[in-house]
Amino acid sequence: ILNFGARMYDPTIARWNSVDPKANRDVNYSPYAYCRNSPIVFIDPKGEIISGKLSGAIAEFMDQFAKDHNLSVSLDPTKWGSLSNQQILFVFIFLTMGITLLQNSEMVYDLVISDELSKQFNSDRNVGKAWFNKNNGHIELVIPTLDDIGLFAHELTHMIQFELGKMSYEADDTQLCKNPFYDLQDELEAYYIGSFFGQAPPNWSKDYSSIADRTTQQSTYNNPAFKNSSKQSIAGYANNQNIVFKYNGDIYMPKQIKEQLESKKQ
Repeated sequence: ILNFGARMYDPTIARWNSVDPKANRDVNYSPYAYCRNSPIVFIDPKGEIISGKLSGAIAEFMDQFAKDHNLSVSLDPTKWGSLSNQQILFVFIFLTMGITLLQNSEMVYDLVISDELSKQFNSDRNVGKAWFNKNNGHIELVIPTLDDIGLFAHELTHMIQFELGKMSYEADDTQLCKNPFYDLQDELEAYYIGSFFGQAPPNWSKDYSSIADRTTQQSTYNNPAFKNSSKQSIAGYANNQNIVFKYNGDIYMPKQIKEQLESKKQ
């Protein structure tokens, strides 16, 4: 019997001997399932699964991506084929590794289906976002429909960027994209990933004028203010800037929001 932490696994019969402790969040799968029956896409070192609606959408999204391109991940570059195939495989590996980070993060990532933004901007195309919801402490991928896989891939990339410390989220309801760890490089990467799923490029001068001068990658890891700084000092930075970010495995957010979220758990 192998102890995975949340569950015990019997390798002789290839079965868990108890249900997943988060099975009530995932009623479309057997409570005895492993990684939503998608062990190529997900790993599960603790015997649990990524929670919320997002995990189901990710599993279907990645399974379809692999089938569409007949992908099998190989660490041997000589087997990668043409440049086009190499780019597709790079995207697949980037997303697979990124999703694993999301799955094992202390941050909760979730999915919300809503056309609120499309209506707000009176747009003739789907509009989505990944943002920090201060009411529940989750980072939510908001999208009008799961049929728009380009937009889904784009916003999923922003979640991965947050997990890597490459971008941050505002901790208020305005979401004005004024925080110091959000820049054009974040959007270029997200549109690059989205383009493999049919997402069209934006009008850069119109859609991203607010960050037009941020042409270099800004991240928590290259911020000189954090070098040799204490956790208390970094927490103070998050509080003063009113942002949420990840640095060295820790999640930082404004003190008031953190206290409100902790009080809700009690």
